[in-house]
Amino acid sequence: MAPAVPVRPLGSQGLMASAQGLGCMSLTPFGGTGGVPEEEAVSLLRRAVELGVTLFNSSDLYGPYTNELYLGKAFEGMHDKVVVATKWGPMWGEGSIKMDASPANCRKCCEDQLQRLRVKAIDLWVMRGRDPKVPIEETMKTVKALVEERKVKYVGLSEVSPTDIRKAHAVHPITAIEMEWSLFSRDAEQDIVPVCRELGIGFLAYSPIGRGLLTGQVSAETVASLPDDDFRKRGQPRFQKENLEKNLVLVERVKALAAKKGCTPGQLALAWLHHQGDDVFPIPGTKRVKYLEENLAAVAVKLSGEEMAELEAAVPIHEVAGDRYPDMKHGSYHYDKH
Repeated sequence: MAPAVPVRPLGSQGLMASAQGLGCMSLTPFGGTGGVPEEEAVSLLRRAVELGVTLFNSSDLYGPYTNELYLGKAFEGMHDKVVVATKWGPMWGEGSIKMDASPANCRKCCEDQLQRLRVKAIDLWVMRGRDPKVPIEETMKTVKALVEERKVKYVGLSEVSPTDIRKAHAVHPITAIEMEWSLFSRDAEQDIVPVCRELGIGFLAYSPIGRGLLTGQVSAETVASLPDDDFRKRGQPRFQKENLEKNLVLVERVKALAAKKGCTPGQLALAWLHHQGDDVFPIPGTKRVKYLEENLAAVAVKLSGEEMAELEAAVPIHEVAGDRYPDMKHGSYHYDKH
């Protein structure tokens, strides 16, 4: 049985959420992940609530749309017990993902998501990425209007630059930033995390187990067996042959430390994130109750300063092979620092 999950402030605007959430992307088709049947997804989501999870992370892009429908059905009658963070902005169109942060699309996305989630107001509404065609201040004016209309409670951003965060926050307070953060992805520590802490913004850490790498269950054979359209096999740099070989060496070091600690490698990776500060909320995803419970047990894993240093020394960031995404300078899936 997973231990009790503490509830604490997410950001400084008044939102309260479980210290560890559930990333829901894998429940519905996206990037070749396949998803699970609705009944199975609803059961998992409700089990998460029973275990003390109140924070759930979704997007209209997942499915697309069906992910939010699953959450809407699962939480019918218990919306006061959960915090649903859902993203908007990028959407499939003409064979690729296009970003549209125009005021018109901003409002349309919100209205549609309210219907799918079966709520009167979205708990945490997160804009994913940046639209080069629309100044972020203009988008935020519409977001602010939706807050004033009580259709959105709290506002977040994902995969944006420190400058974007400051500009958006000046129009309406930002509650949370959603970015990748794990032992394998630490670039947010350089510029995003300091800005968040300066402005009192919480941090949703997605892919906290390195898209499965840090579970210790990934091998060249398991990657080869993935469907051809799985985004990890298709284009994730860290899962490509030579990079994977180098990264699995680092994973072996984590496995050894986890064995010494008496926990799983995934729990150790999650515990490392929990020890980054009370403003950090890991949101690992899973399709199985077994792994949901296993991941939640990480909140009880306590690490000393010496153990933290030992773990970081085992995974030097300069030894991680491959970027987070195929192209880290352009596109709607990651921010351009330049």
